[in-house]
Amino acid sequence: MTRARTDAMSIGHLADRLGVTPRALRFWEERGLLPRPLRTPGNARRYDRSFLRAAQGIASLRAAGVGLDEILRLQRTLGAGSTARLGMRGIGQSLEQVTRRLEEHIRHSQALLHELHTARRCVAACTGCDGKAFDHGCITCMADLATPELPDSLSSLLRGATRTELESH
Repeated sequence: MTRARTDAMSIGHLADRLGVTPRALRFWEERGLLPRPLRTPGNARRYDRSFLRAAQGIASLRAAGVGLDEILRLQRTLGAGSTARLGMRGIGQSLEQVTRRLEEHIRHSQALLHELHTARRCVAACTGCDGKAFDHGCITCMADLATPELPDSLSSLLRGATRTELESH
């Protein structure tokens, strides 16, 4: 057991800094994504700055939609090369694949963001038809307010709400 330094942080503090749960950190450690942390004499985990940086990398990749299995594969790819050069080439190829998928995810997210802004403008333009109850006609009205067309996200919400309204009556 390695003794913890006094400037190391608790698992709760580290989890708060990363925006993850302590359970996630323990799971990442169990999966081999993170090294074993330092321990106090009472066996509590303590994390130093180098551990924070490693965990930040994993948290960032997770936030970008990269799965834990893929992160582990990336880590192992680097160590799998018979030479540093081969290891770096392998991880470079893996990172290129992750980059392409992330770029596609960003394009999709940007399109969705644009659609949601349009949907918000449609909803803001709704006058509520002087207190009329929500019904199928609201979809037609929203479509008339939309420019150039009613976003799919709003259309599906309205259609789902219409079904719910019809089923409850």
